[in-house]
Amino acid sequence: MDLQAGDIFLTYQGGFIPRCIRAVTKFWSVDNDADYTHAGIITSSNGSTFEARTKTGCYHISDFTGVPVLIGRHKLMTKERFDRGMKAVARYEGAFYPWWRIALYLFRPLAKYSTGDYLVCSEIDSKFLWGCGLLEGYKGWTPDNLADMVTHWKLWDIIHEGENNV
Repeated sequence: MDLQAGDIFLTYQGGFIPRCIRAVTKFWSVDNDADYTHAGIITSSNGSTFEARTKTGCYHISDFTGVPVLIGRHKLMTKERFDRGMKAVARYEGAFYPWWRIALYLFRPLAKYSTGDYLVCSEIDSKFLWGCGLLEGYKGWTPDNLADMVTHWKLWDIIHEGENNV
């Protein structure tokens, strides 16, 4: 797989919390579809990632081997943009995942305006893209919003969609 720093990925794994995330994002989804429940940033061609899990930090895309994954690349991504984006999210490294914020997505305005600067995984991705100068805002974004962006916006290429084999 041709991965580059600055690609973003979305994935779905089973479990209680992912099922809750999927149900809430599907409820609010314009296209009534929400396949993905987790988001992260590819930080190198070897598959290293930066993402919000139990703790926000560096992981690897191979942790999602065998599960559905969508990987997208913005056509205007450069090394300079990537560096600016990573600078925008670097302060979250080591932060614990704000699980309590997931409930705020039942009432979307609360999720958007009541962050307290505690970001869920999809907001880490969207803040990265905001820092790159490729997105206007970052609060309130969901994995479904990011998936719709990758699959429908003209400045995005789909690098991979299907079972992760990295």
